[in-house]
Amino acid sequence: SPFTVQVADSETPPVTATANLSITVLNQLQVTTTSLPSGSVNTSYNAALTATGGMPPYKWSIVSGSLPSGLSLDASSGAISGTPLEKGTSPFTVQVADSETPPVTATVNLSITVVVFNVIHTFVPDLGEFDSETPLVFDQNGNLYGTGAVDLPGDVFMLSNDGSGWSFKLLYSFTRGLDGAGPQAKLAVGPDGTLYGTTRYGGEGCPQMYDQYDGCGTVFSLKSSCNLGTCSWTKTVLYYFTGNGDGATPSNGALVSDQSGNLYGTTESDGGGTYKLTPSDGGWQETVIDGAACDLASGVIFDAQGDLYGADACGGTAGSIFKLSFLNGSWTKTVLHNFAGGSEGSEPLGGLMFDSTGHFYGTTFSPPGTVFELSLSDGAWTLNTLHTFPSDRFGPQATLVMDASGNLYGSRDGSAYSFGAVFRLTPTKNGWVETVLHDFAGLGDGANPSGLVIDSNGNLYGTADSTVFQIMP
Repeated sequence: SPFTVQVADSETPPVTATANLSITVLNQLQVTTTSLPSGSVNTSYNAALTATGGMPPYKWSIVSGSLPSGLSLDASSGAISGTPLEKGTSPFTVQVADSETPPVTATVNLSITVVVFNVIHTFVPDLGEFDSETPLVFDQNGNLYGTGAVDLPGDVFMLSNDGSGWSFKLLYSFTRGLDGAGPQAKLAVGPDGTLYGTTRYGGEGCPQMYDQYDGCGTVFSLKSSCNLGTCSWTKTVLYYFTGNGDGATPSNGALVSDQSGNLYGTTESDGGGTYKLTPSDGGWQETVIDGAACDLASGVIFDAQGDLYGADACGGTAGSIFKLSFLNGSWTKTVLHNFAGGSEGSEPLGGLMFDSTGHFYGTTFSPPGTVFELSLSDGAWTLNTLHTFPSDRFGPQATLVMDASGNLYGSRDGSAYSFGAVFRLTPTKNGWVETVLHDFAGLGDGANPSGLVIDSNGNLYGTADSTVFQIMP
């Protein structure tokens, strides 16, 4: 603000003098960086600190803590760069100083998480391998199984680790005929190692709803038999959906089984609902146990008492969580929570999971996506929103996983490179804090990560279109 100031002395008449002056009022100096992207061991890292206010240029420094080994801070530009050498989370306090005399300073507490990210397999279409966006599953021997179905007709594959690396084996390739097509659901592993899954299309045809060539979908098994160290896999279609009241287009949720060996799953068409498959006279008999559903994209899960739980993405006003109980010879449905939208979120497309105390965890999809907890207290179910993603981001569409420390992990869109990200939610006294463990760049690491599976060491595995990846947090 410019102005002219005048001074007058005490003479008669007074003598005056003037000067043109100005005062510049600076905005308050503050660091605008609130979080930093994660890094990967032995992979180039680049991030920038930013500030506003004060008098540029700025000078940056670390006043407490330290950057991960292998990274350094440029004092003039605020750039953090280098190649991380070790995994772990490094908390530190960064300070920015402006060019005033004396300088004004501002600080912020930040951290950088470094993980080990490995691509353990890249799909090769020329070898008949299909890209995958389907969650993986472990068997008791530590082998990983998954399905490729980004394009039809799809396949089933296995990844085994002999200690020196992961080996890929194609177990079955679908033909888009009677054997099915589009195995988009996570596989289930039976007690004897038999794989169970569904295809969204193919089978005997769907004259009421679909092109006969595509069909209404199937339920199938893959069973291994070994002789002198050589193993082969036999695929069997357990059930063909007809679209005539029995459901059609099986959902992306994995099949689950009860102690009697019955299978349970969900369909998205022909009314949509939850079904049961019972072994009968050398075949399987299907029963729709709840047909009053709108969008059961994520399947159902059992609790220890034998009740089924699921999420209906368009039940009620903005989605619902329900329970199915077998009482007096029939199944009874109870709605545990109806989403109201807004801060609660809407469209619970991701599957449910239990923790050791019986609390549910799940996600909502429509922006802003959320992660929620549903707990039972004094006979009433209470929903608690643990984390809300930015307003322009969809929420996760796959089931969360939890490690032994109670941290939640998942995958979502809205990453730095627009190819998806894997995140961790850590419970703290101030709420749940999100850390992005890997931003997919679509440059050899894959894109659009699926749901995750976690091993006994806390390592994460998933598929990302063209790759199968491992993250060691």
